[in-house]
Amino acid sequence: MQKRIAHAICLSALALAAAHPLGTEAASKSIAVSAFVTANAVMQVEYQAQQLVVTAADVARGYCDAPNASKLRVSSNSRNGYLISIFSRLPIFKTVRVDLPDASVHIGLDGGAIAQRGRHGMEMLTQMTYRFMLADSVAPGTYPWPLALDVRPI
Repeated sequence: MQKRIAHAICLSALALAAAHPLGTEAASKSIAVSAFVTANAVMQVEYQAQQLVVTAADVARGYCDAPNASKLRVSSNSRNGYLISIFSRLPIFKTVRVDLPDASVHIGLDGGAIAQRGRHGMEMLTQMTYRFMLADSVAPGTYPWPLALDVRPI
């Protein structure tokens, strides 16, 4: 039985060799390869204020400033840039003005986003300053930080 198996293997090898002779001809093949890289954006929080202190003077004038309350390091591979999304976590304000070094936006309680275009392939350090236009019912006190931040590619 083993002789028959060995004989069959040898015959198969000879048949393959006859079908594909080894010669001096050079054969070349080309394969097209493409890749799709998913756009991403990553945010590292360098500093984030944990509280917002509202004084009686803030309540009297109707707003509270929070200078340099967020410091973010963002990197993105998107050629279109990225969005910094801002979400309200506490309804102690009517609107908030968010100032970055090169942009400013007003955001309501329903949140919003700031587009940072043309910033890909490098890390960006961004400081954010806020002016909260206080809700009518806000009393002086210390509140948990009223905003949440996120980043995504455009």
